[in-house]
Amino acid sequence: MKTFFNDLSTKADKDDLVYFLKFRRDNDYNFEAIKDTYIPQYNEIVLVDTARDGLRAKVGNGVNTYAELQFTDADLRNAVLHGYLKNGVFYRDNIYSVPY
Repeated sequence: MKTFFNDLSTKADKDDLVYFLKFRRDNDYNFEAIKDTYIPQYNEIVLVDTARDGLRAKVGNGVNTYAELQFTDADLRNAVLHGYLKNGVFYRDNIYSVPY
């Protein structure tokens, strides 16, 4: 598997490593039109505004097309949409009475 360090030639380069994140965001209708030809780059984060589920995310691997990639946001969506954080504890309700 490719890593950030694969292309670096010396230890000095590794010590000075700078990470870059690439994001691409559009709606599901536009991604549907290019789903079989668009290949997100390795670690490219694809944000998809869906009509049914709101904002979703896929992470590219540089090999598979958009259509072949799975959404990777299920755990994040559950925490954000179905829980509340207060003093380091997640709660199921907005009055903080039922902890997870």
